[in-house]
Amino acid sequence: MTWVKSGYCPNYFVISNNMFKKKVYGQNQRKLLRILDQCHQLKWMCLSVGTCFNPSIMEYLSYSGVQAELERPQTQQKLEHDNDMEILDGLKWCRRLFLYRNTIISPVALLLKSQSEVDELITYYSTVCTLSTLATGVYPDCSVPIGNKARYKSMTKCKHWLIPGSLFGTEVLYLATFHFKTGNYRKAIQICNGVMLLKTFGIDDETRVPPERQASHVHAYCGQGYSSIDKLKKIFTYHLFFKDNPFCLSQFQPELSKCSRGLYIPSLPYAVFLCFLCCHELGDIRGREAVLRRLIMVKYDELQGGHKHWIVHTLLGICYETLGDNHRAITAYLESYQTKTLFHELNPAMERIEALRSNSG
Repeated sequence: MTWVKSGYCPNYFVISNNMFKKKVYGQNQRKLLRILDQCHQLKWMCLSVGTCFNPSIMEYLSYSGVQAELERPQTQQKLEHDNDMEILDGLKWCRRLFLYRNTIISPVALLLKSQSEVDELITYYSTVCTLSTLATGVYPDCSVPIGNKARYKSMTKCKHWLIPGSLFGTEVLYLATFHFKTGNYRKAIQICNGVMLLKTFGIDDETRVPPERQASHVHAYCGQGYSSIDKLKKIFTYHLFFKDNPFCLSQFQPELSKCSRGLYIPSLPYAVFLCFLCCHELGDIRGREAVLRRLIMVKYDELQGGHKHWIVHTLLGICYETLGDNHRAITAYLESYQTKTLFHELNPAMERIEALRSNSG
């Protein structure tokens, strides 16, 4: 009401920017002030006004089940768990905002202004997200002729810029990808095995964390004296994002050619898939077979399985194709094509099948 009376509503990010400018004055100003005054007079009952929510917030709060939940005493562990879930949501939104940034100035400026632990954690994560994006951009392109010294400097810079992000759970898989690309297969396997042991949560905003996983988190981490960053190392999970650049695995070229905006891959299937490629490069047949069985199991994972992400079937198909088993590869690609999940129209599974059949012929 004060803003409406003064005709000035400061923009959240740029305070000098008046959000009411040329919009709230004269009759519109008086009308808006009258509505706000009526809501102010209603006190809590103002939550029953409006059509954005059905039922209204006040009606929802009046339900006996909701009231019983609100009256139930909250333990310190439960409060800590709720705070952790809020931080996870904040980090996921943060990644959306800063994944495509090509400058680190903005996130660093936010980091310097942070005051609370949560503020510092989220702004630090926005900084390392930007740094990771920049790191993949400096990875040297083997097709471009440059000297060994310049190539070494670029690879060293890429590695150093990826390390800060490795503190955040499955973000360490970018570092594992770097080790694979540079031939350090055993280090990549070590990282992937660590990711497979994480007590990870949902990886997208549409997925609700199952109650049993929430209970597991409360028991394992809440009230145990862990800092927020210590817990995030063990529970933070998000998609791996790749664009068509030298840092990305060559195995994903068909997908990247069709998905011009980039390719998202669930973290757990990617960790298992990368481990398979490492074992294959090392000639570790027994390890490779064990990892392949693990990937088949991941296909049925509740949160990151093939029923939610067509790319999981594609990863399995690539493994079979790597082994020369074209029949099973085609079957996996066909499953990928038939999985009508998000961005399925950008799935090049049929092109992969046609390429295999033409090569076999």
